[in-house]
Amino acid sequence: MAATSIKGGPSGTSNVVRLPTAAPRKVDNVRFVAQRYAARKLREGSPWSTSPVSPATREADAKARRISELAATPELIILRAILSTMDGAQHAAIGAQIAADIWHHPTREKLTALDMVQLCRPMTFGEAQALHRAFDRIEQEER
Repeated sequence: MAATSIKGGPSGTSNVVRLPTAAPRKVDNVRFVAQRYAARKLREGSPWSTSPVSPATREADAKARRISELAATPELIILRAILSTMDGAQHAAIGAQIAADIWHHPTREKLTALDMVQLCRPMTFGEAQALHRAFDRIEQEER
């Protein structure tokens, strides 16, 4: 007895036999067409439809924008120089003191000082690189 091919004709090498329960053709999936179309339109119209941004990049962008918005007053320059020489525990103590003072009497200057304390904490190499790239992006946007 000769083996049959998928088409059903005689073949000398094929041992594949079409099952009687196999579909005669590919089935069209017409269910949920409207839902698939709506989901595609929603993804295309989303502000996140472009390439995803990592949380570290978002944090660096926000930090770079806050730094660029600060006016370079002599007080902030001196504060930044002092904060850059301190370790993490001293940073935390100063931040806690300013935060407690803001809790009792909030002013724009105190919020700026707290922002500067938070921005000048010691950074890892990766955080510093992300911050430099964020400043480059801000500079390109301003052109």
